[in-house]
Amino acid sequence: MRLLAGLLALGTACGFDGRGTTPDAAPVDASPDAPFCVPGFVSFCPSGPPTKSLAITTNTVLPTDTSPECLDVMPTSGGAALCILYLQDFSIAAGVTLRAWGQRPLAIYVKDTITILGTLDVSSRRTLPAEPGAGSRTCDAPTLPMADTGGSGGGAGGSMADLGGSGGVGDTDQTGGAGNAAGGAPGLATTFAATLLGGCAGQAGGGGNGGAAGRGGGAVYLRGNTINVAAGGSVRAVGAGGSGGGLEGGGGGGGSGGSIVLETTAGTFAGLLLATGGGGGQGGDNDDPGDFGDEATTTSPAAGGAGGGPGGPGGAGGPGGTTATGNGGNNDTGAGGGGGGATGFIKVRGLATAGTTMPPAAALPL
Repeated sequence: MRLLAGLLALGTACGFDGRGTTPDAAPVDASPDAPFCVPGFVSFCPSGPPTKSLAITTNTVLPTDTSPECLDVMPTSGGAALCILYLQDFSIAAGVTLRAWGQRPLAIYVKDTITILGTLDVSSRRTLPAEPGAGSRTCDAPTLPMADTGGSGGGAGGSMADLGGSGGVGDTDQTGGAGNAAGGAPGLATTFAATLLGGCAGQAGGGGNGGAAGRGGGAVYLRGNTINVAAGGSVRAVGAGGSGGGLEGGGGGGGSGGSIVLETTAGTFAGLLLATGGGGGQGGDNDDPGDFGDEATTTSPAAGGAGGGPGGPGGAGGPGGTTATGNGGNNDTGAGGGGGGATGFIKVRGLATAGTTMPPAAALPL
């Protein structure tokens, strides 16, 4: 992987169609530096028209908090600061991944065409806890899992479009400690609003050896006059799996899926949009640590951790549709499993969804 700096290639300087998108904007024959705003689900007012194009031709990492390629512009539609790429054209080659991570969500505004043959990924990964998906959040979930020397409760999964899975109960036969160590309860689900929000992290498992929580998937907004996502192309905002608990430690809850928003007037979509939750981690027992929860790579739910020992299994990640997010498993000889992370949001305007989306794509509200 290499950083994004240096990849931008000079293109034709040209504004978005519709200079003068605000009532007091300058006419199209105004001076080049006349103020104007780029409208959309997330709108902003740049200092001038785009002057560059970007072609991703090798695996690339974009840190959204520190990259010099991110415009230092706050969105006028509210919400947190974004990493904004403002371009003439944008493309990702087949077999290539652009992975964006950091506290800032990613927004890519393109005057002409966005072409995705490879993968645009703002997902979180259990193995990269210091590099959460772009815009991943830590959300309020006040009921934490209990600790118990005979087996602690599992952490709840992160909530987003739906509730995350509840953490499993530990030490249900009460042979050690206080017994019946309750698992964590998920926070409230989120209503889709006019801000670009990443997914929510799960809870860490209960006890001193509780498994780490999975981080939520990030958030990405694509706006172009034309957007083409090929059959082999994908945009991903998947939540990370929770880690398995150590000895008698509850399994960590999986992170929720994030947000994917596409806005255009034309184009083709034959690829994959994925914003599902991570699986919960397995609870540990007196002899064996728990197994970790998986992260989704297809539309199938991410599996919860299992097989590390007799501890409670983790819940499956939320896939959306009619399938509920999995709760962590209860356990009588050890700790409870972590709940699965909930599904995120996919919203589309102006592009027929002939490809595959999970959760099912919904129309972006006007």
